[in-house]
Amino acid sequence: MLRSTLVVAGLSAIAVAQSMGISQQCISAVAGVAADPGASACLSTGSLLAIGTTSSSASLVPVINNWLTSLCGQPACSNDTLAAVTKNITSGCTTDLQAFGFSQDMTPAITQYVQQYYPTVRKIACLKSGNGLCVTQTLTSVEGLTGPLSLSAIENNTTAITKTIATLPNNITCSDCIKASYNIIEQDVPAIASDLKSGAQEKCGAAFVDGASVSGISQTASTGSNSNSGSTNGAHGAFSFIADGLKLGGVSGVLALFAFLA
Repeated sequence: MLRSTLVVAGLSAIAVAQSMGISQQCISAVAGVAADPGASACLSTGSLLAIGTTSSSASLVPVINNWLTSLCGQPACSNDTLAAVTKNITSGCTTDLQAFGFSQDMTPAITQYVQQYYPTVRKIACLKSGNGLCVTQTLTSVEGLTGPLSLSAIENNTTAITKTIATLPNNITCSDCIKASYNIIEQDVPAIASDLKSGAQEKCGAAFVDGASVSGISQTASTGSNSNSGSTNGAHGAFSFIADGLKLGGVSGVLALFAFLA
């Protein structure tokens, strides 16, 4: 049964990757991740692969909601699993990633970055407001400005969507969900929070960055773990580089992207 499930996951991954114009070598790497028992469990790749059966014009928000709901109920990935996934993707997708300035010698730094910041991103992705995930609620609000966040929209209107995210109104970027996300960043990655604090305070007010807990926001991430903590030191430089790039889009975009689960 497990083997059959993994085969289906692998084939679905190939279908998704092909629909997104990814190279054949990268497709194989993605399929390998989807078919790996450890990665499939903690990343809930089976739920994410529903993208492959979603109409190109349909919103991806329901798929993302189902994926995160499943992911948050699973034990966290071990550092060994994260390292293996990172290696598979960077090795198999080298050509695809070169367009973003990637080179193979960056893999160790990227692996450390993924291991260090995965727990933080996971906690943000699993925040819940009332009966719904914060990510889902935020994306739904963004869709009110951009229209459906579909595969075709992302492929054809990336620039317009990016500009919209960079100038989101306060009712989205200063919401309780985003404040709770900022609180997590401040606790887990104080150096990054420090970089964001001035802009966040200017846009959302002093109360947004006061560190006070937010009523009605809960954490749904499973506290289980697959062990193998590994080393997570030394990734701050790589993360800071990415954060600096995001800040070019304004603090609104940074806070919203963190809430999306970047």
